[in-house]
Amino acid sequence: MSDASMKPSALAEHASQRTAKCISAVRNGVRVLRSRGEAVTVASVARAAGVSRNFIYTTPQALEIVDRARRERPRTLASSGKASSGGSQESLQTRLIAALDEIERLKSEMSSLKAHNTELIEAIVNLQNPPIKENVTQLRRRRF
Repeated sequence: MSDASMKPSALAEHASQRTAKCISAVRNGVRVLRSRGEAVTVASVARAAGVSRNFIYTTPQALEIVDRARRERPRTLASSGKASSGGSQESLQTRLIAALDEIERLKSEMSSLKAHNTELIEAIVNLQNPPIKENVTQLRRRRF
């Protein structure tokens, strides 16, 4: 390394250039995500831009770019005056009913799994704490 590259001003200039490139990559990442119609989050922008999430969180300008993109509504066909491809009212109603049915099914399944889980935990506790016989002195405290 030469003496010029070791000077603090040269190092600061290099760091500044690297930061500017990364900020540019963040802007480009936001554009790419928007063009694909994907959600704009710190993680998705970092992935698309090829930078770390830490860079975005610790660089105020990069974080502001992501926050601004998250607050702004993405441009869609509906906002441009053209017909949206969301489906008819009847189609949306059918999808909503199907989703509600799925939610109820999952709630029921979750309830039965919780009951089964409680039974398994009880079995484990019983295995870990066998009944103490009358003629045996307890050496350790019961776990549960």
